[in-house]
Amino acid sequence: MKKILWILIAALTGSTVLAGYFFQDQLNPVLSLIFEWGLILLAVAGLIGIGILAARHIRRVIHWEKGAVLSVVALVAFL
Repeated sequence: MKKILWILIAALTGSTVLAGYFFQDQLNPVLSLIFEWGLILLAVAGLIGIGILAARHIRRVIHWEKGAVLSVVALVAFL
């Protein structure tokens, strides 16, 4: 049931964005809200991904596993 709900939400959002290209004046407030929320979700997902990746590289360096040198390079690149 949850899967169908998420598919329905994604389909409605996509349809609204697609309709926004044809009816820009009428759907402008809705589209700006959708794009703002999309940007927020993208930023949060990016921060979570960077955090997970940094934690993995830190763990490799602490335990000096295979590829630890490359993990040090990746951690320096994060800075």
